[in-house]
Order: sequence, then structure tokens, then C-alpha cells
Amino acid sequence: MSWKWEYAFSAEATARTAPAPFLREVEKKADELVRMCEVTYLSAF
Repeated sequence: MSWKWEYAFSAEATARTAPAPFLREVEKKADELVRMCEVTYLSAF
């Protein structure tokens, strides 16, 4: 048996339809997560 989300948007479709201010905030949060992971990874060594 298989099942999938019929209404799930791809990342590209979401980026095309999402408001620009929302996308900017998502980008900021992604940058913060990357920096946090870099610091955590580099401090582990």
C-alpha cells in the first residue's frame, strides 16, 4: 500500500507563491541554523 500527499507543494512551487517578506524570514532562519551548526561542529573539534 502506498500513499502520498496529493496537495503538497514542491519547494519551487512554494517559493513562487509565497510572499517575499515570508521568504526573507525563512532565509534568515536558515542562515541562523547554518551558523549554529557550524559553531557546534567546529567547537566539537
